[in-house]
Amino acid sequence: MKDKRRSLFIVFVILVVGVTAFNIYLSKKSMSDGKEKQLKLSNELLTKQNEDLKKRLDKVLPSAQEQQRRAYLSTAETFIQLSFHREKEGYSERKEKAKTIMSEKLLQQFYPTDKYELGDTYKTKPIEMKFYLQENEPDKEEVNVLAEFINVTTDSTQNREEKVNNVLRIIMKKDKETWRVTSVEELNMKVL
Repeated sequence: MKDKRRSLFIVFVILVVGVTAFNIYLSKKSMSDGKEKQLKLSNELLTKQNEDLKKRLDKVLPSAQEQQRRAYLSTAETFIQLSFHREKEGYSERKEKAKTIMSEKLLQQFYPTDKYELGDTYKTKPIEMKFYLQENEPDKEEVNVLAEFINVTTDSTQNREEKVNNVLRIIMKKDKETWRVTSVEELNMKVL
């Protein structure tokens, strides 16, 4: 009888220890699930706040100086795209756009004829453009922008492609409310 009691007692102790351990495990698991849910909610809230702040920042107008800087750089980028993109398709449209941002002298240099005369197989296109503003003083009437880009030349008759790294100084003058490119100086040119 004593052996039976003893074995029942041992079974009971093991059962109590097992149930207690299982309760502790479930308690910790439910606490970690709560923390996980709380972290997820916090993360979602912070992500939403970030998106709202980004939208508000996009709506805020840049300062006058920043707007002017963007105007210089936009004109410089348009100039590079129009003057170094040579292809029969779209030639007339590019020439018309070029009239709005280039001086007459530069227009004659980059668009000397009414029609594209280099043939259907010869194309050049600028890629990887980077622009650097030398000085950004407000109310300045003349600005120098450094432009670095790779000009890719393709001649399908000779099945040849050539890449040339160019660095230019683009000089722009203010004409009423817009900027016009008045001169270009080649600072560096290297075949890649």
